[in-house]
Amino acid sequence: MRSTKLRLLDRHAIGALFVLAPLVGGALATACGSDESVRFDDAESDAGTRDDATAPGDELDAGARADAQDATTDDGPFDAAVREVSCESSSCAIALTHPTTRKGESTSGQGFCALLYDKTVACWGSNTDGQLGNGLDDGVASAIPQHVVGLSNIVSVNGACALDEDGAAWCWGFGPFLQDERGYATVARTPVKLPIPGATRISAPRLNLCVLIEGEAECWGFASYGLAPATDGVLPPAAIAPVPIPMPDGAKARDIFHTDFAAFVLGDNGKLWSWGSRAGVGRVTSFSPDRNPDSIALEGVTNVSVASRNACAVANGIPYCWGSDADYALLPEPVVTPERVVQISNTDSVAQLPRRWCAVGGSGAVYCWGYNASGQAGDGTTEYAMTAVKVPLPAPAVHVETTADSTCALLDTGKVLCWGSNYYGQLGNGKFKIPSLVPVEVLLP
Repeated sequence: MRSTKLRLLDRHAIGALFVLAPLVGGALATACGSDESVRFDDAESDAGTRDDATAPGDELDAGARADAQDATTDDGPFDAAVREVSCESSSCAIALTHPTTRKGESTSGQGFCALLYDKTVACWGSNTDGQLGNGLDDGVASAIPQHVVGLSNIVSVNGACALDEDGAAWCWGFGPFLQDERGYATVARTPVKLPIPGATRISAPRLNLCVLIEGEAECWGFASYGLAPATDGVLPPAAIAPVPIPMPDGAKARDIFHTDFAAFVLGDNGKLWSWGSRAGVGRVTSFSPDRNPDSIALEGVTNVSVASRNACAVANGIPYCWGSDADYALLPEPVVTPERVVQISNTDSVAQLPRRWCAVGGSGAVYCWGYNASGQAGDGTTEYAMTAVKVPLPAPAVHVETTADSTCALLDTGKVLCWGSNYYGQLGNGKFKIPSLVPVEVLLP
């Protein structure tokens, strides 16, 4: 066993001391505790709002914080396989994701989507850019998951994009969906089919979009950071056709991700390649932007999580994070967790608040650390989580997703549980503005 000094969390803990006030809840046109949907007009999230918060129940693990104090990592073999979901009813989720938006998490990126057992997709929470995909006007949030309109036979979902059994790509919300020659991005309140060949993977829409087609990467969108190498420097932003990204040595990709500043391809051999802005690629380069994919100094990568300005990866069960935010390392830096993990989720920058993360351990336990003013760490408190705390869950987890103020976990039973802020109904339990300090079950359709 070897110990790894925790530097990343220490920086954020120091940053927490300079946060003078939490985000304040904004205007709410019409709301009540049991309403399924409600309009929010550019409202702020309720980070730190704890009136009427659900109190921790008897099931809360009183030793959750103590479990995380003497964390070590192991250099030995590690089984990074993710648990499978065992569905027992039609209201069962098999995948979980977090739709991104153009306005940032503080006012709009507070929601989640799930791929259901019947191969449809349901979303809940904020809807400022149509990211729920239910056809409702922008700003109409939903506290109960609603089906994304027109999707069927879906096999994977990432953000507000999905792939069906034929490889067709469908996206909704805000992004460069190749639908409008007047600009690089559009807003779609219901899914649009992208005019591309059959894809095997698609990244979550941001300023750019990337897909894998027969193991080869293609990207398009905003062209100022080198994510689409052949069109770098196009100003103002324009709708551009997908650009092939040549991988070195003919490497084959199995997944693709991107931040606003860099893109990443995960290979079948566990290598991770990157290109884009020098501040975001997670490797040493003399170019900015660096248009040519090159490998990051990590081996055995099995999972990647990206936000708008930062990224994390799991390599041999150890999470590493880096990014272009001032309080992130520019190169991958290890993060201490109570056990080695199979998946990690990180969050976007929000109004200078300290960052936060969650991860799924090899045991199926979920751990969270960092900012916790709305109880988004899930340990029943609102104290800043200096070290990873264990979330009390009724069954092992398969996947965890984080926003700035809320967290959701997919269990191996197919249930989704959420905790933290609920200003936009992002807990999916039929209520608005009533946060929960412990996990509550999402009312899947």
